[in-house]
Amino acid sequence: MPEVRELNSLLRLPPGNTIYILTPGLLPEDPRYLKVETRSLLGIMYYLSHAVQASKEDKEEGNITTTKYDNGNEFECELMTGGLLRNYSQTTPP
Repeated sequence: MPEVRELNSLLRLPPGNTIYILTPGLLPEDPRYLKVETRSLLGIMYYLSHAVQASKEDKEEGNITTTKYDNGNEFECELMTGGLLRNYSQTTPP
């Protein structure tokens, strides 16, 4: 399978393996194991907080932090979340 060969090459894994065991923490000295490090729950919440769609007024009043590129254009946070989550804000309860 070309996809598996490409993955093995990108991860610098020995060729020929098609099944790997994902493991957190210490990596055994066995080419069948892949160490996986995940984000903390707090890290995930911070990442997803960038999907909150702030109101135009909050942006204009400076109530939120706006991330910008060096050229001054606003960074589109949807690029980070890939549309997985979208939160809107409003002044009245739903």
